[in-house]
This record gives sequence, structure tokens and C-alpha cells, in this order.
Amino acid sequence: MPDLHRHIGRVVLGIVNSYLDHFSSAPTLGGTGVRAALALAQAGIPNTVHLVSDNRVFRELLPPQVQIITTATKDTWEPHLIIQYPAGAKVDLEDGSIRSKSPNRIILVNDRPNELLEPSPQLPELFRKANVVLVSGFNAMLDPTLTLNRTRQVTEALSECNPRPIVFLEDAGYHLHSVLEAFHSGFKDVADIHSMNEDELQNYIDREIDLLDPHSVRQAIEDVMPHVLAPTLVLHTRHFALAHGQRAQILRPSLAAGNDLAGARYMFGDSITESALTNVQAAPHQSEAVEFARAFNAIEPDAVVVPARALEPRTPTTIGLGDTFVAGVLGDLVTRNTHT
Repeated sequence: MPDLHRHIGRVVLGIVNSYLDHFSSAPTLGGTGVRAALALAQAGIPNTVHLVSDNRVFRELLPPQVQIITTATKDTWEPHLIIQYPAGAKVDLEDGSIRSKSPNRIILVNDRPNELLEPSPQLPELFRKANVVLVSGFNAMLDPTLTLNRTRQVTEALSECNPRPIVFLEDAGYHLHSVLEAFHSGFKDVADIHSMNEDELQNYIDREIDLLDPHSVRQAIEDVMPHVLAPTLVLHTRHFALAHGQRAQILRPSLAAGNDLAGARYMFGDSITESALTNVQAAPHQSEAVEFARAFNAIEPDAVVVPARALEPRTPTTIGLGDTFVAGVLGDLVTRNTHT
């Protein structure tokens, strides 16, 4: 079966590469932890990323500031396709057409090693040296029993730390509700910060919200709190970043750093240079987001809301914005070395 899986992987990879021949493209790295590691490295912050699979191209693309810890025993190739599209993109169908309202992406998942997510025995040692630990990637798992086992391996490694690093949990779109439940069971009351985007928030509360309506957002936060696994909730959206709970006030500069770094990726893709970041920071904040922040704080004075920048790139990057936001938050926390 593993040989068959590898053969199918090579066939699909060939199909994907043939598809890419019709477009301009460049190899890049993905996954929340990996993209966050890349963005931190670009900001001059060394870090360590835990992998369960890698290959020659992956190692060539990873900068030297990123240390690899991996449980992979050989190179693997897992075709994983993400298609991004701009606002106004049109898809013709037999019975009509669909036109996109805003830039976004479609993710076609194929990640067998991440379905197993085998943790390294080096985790306790790594955690003891860390200021901040990002937890992500469990959403690709398919077996709830194995998921619970893996979460316990990670939480047991964290329990050996004194003092313990800040644990930042980035939510994700889970393929199976049973896996989500297993992860929540294993990670409840372990994280310090639980971060999610608007899609993940809406999945929890099972309804759409108006992101610029302060009362709609306030009710959504109230409704999602039973699902939040940490004393602080971070919500990052295309209009603003918001912190609610125990660490909200100290996270204000972190949210701003996350917004601006994600904005730089939105504008310039993988090329997040110092000048790119400066360019973004010179842009004004979205006027409607500024008004939202003012109105939201009038009804929730203890929350922190940081408006996003008003950016209009000709070719926006819509892949990895949340991952890069996380990198900005983590980078600020590490730089300020705050454990309060």
C-alpha cells in the first residue's frame, strides 16, 4: 500500500506540473508552521520548525535561519494544490456562471504524513528552550483516536517545561468534526492564546457574520467562547485583528505586527523584504475598519481591535495570509520576550 500511495503521488504530481506549464509559477513552501517560520526568518528571527515530511526541494528553499526537526526518514513528495484567484474571477458552468466577490483561494489537500503527524522525541528539549510555541497542523489528521494520542504527546512534552513557553494555538479548517473534537479534548486549557480567522469562527457558530457590524461580531465572540481553548482569543480577518480575554491589552503591538506582515504578503507574496514592510506600514488603515474598532470598543472596552491597512495590489497573494499574520504576532512576542 505505501508503494501504491507513492506511485499515485508521482502520477498526480506529474499532472499538477503539466497544469502549471500553462501559467507562470514558482516553487514555494506551505503549511502554517512552515510559512510562519519563513516569515520569521525574513524578519531576522531564528526559529525551529517541526516537520513530518520533507524533500530535497523543501530543504533548498528553507533559509538557514530555520532549524529543522523532522520525523521523516526519507524524502517524500505529496502533491498539495492551492489555487488562488482575484476579485471578479469568472467560472463558466453549464447552467450559468460564478464570479468571485473578493480575492481568495481553493485548497486541495493531500498530506499523508500530516495525517499521521508523528511527533519528534526531541520536543521536550525544544520546548524547554523556546519562548513561544506555535501549535498547528492537526486539522489534516483523519483518525480521532490517533489525534487524541498525538495531542497528549505534545501536551506531555509541554508539561515538562518550567517556566513554560507561551503556547499559541492557530485554529484551522478541520476535515472531520470527530478529529476536531479529539483535538479539543486533548488540548483544552493548555494553550495561552487561541487564534482563528473569520471562516473558522463562522464554522464554530454555524452562521455568517458581518465583520464590520460591532454587534454581530460581539455576539459571534460570545457564542464561540465555549469552543475557545485558551484564556485569550485572537480573531484575524481581512478588516482587523482582535484580541479578547486575559492577554488582550499586551497583544496590541503583536496584532499590529501581524496585520502589517500579512499585508506585506498580500502585496508582495513570498518577497517580504524590509522595504516591502515599510511600504505597507506607510499605507493608511481601512476607514471602515477604524470606525468598526471605535464602535466595538464602545461596547467591549476591554477588547483590543487593530484595523488592517487599505491595500490594493494588482496581483494579490491570498495564500498564507493567516500564517503570516501568526508570524508577525509570534515575532513581536519573541522580540518583547513577554510572558505576562
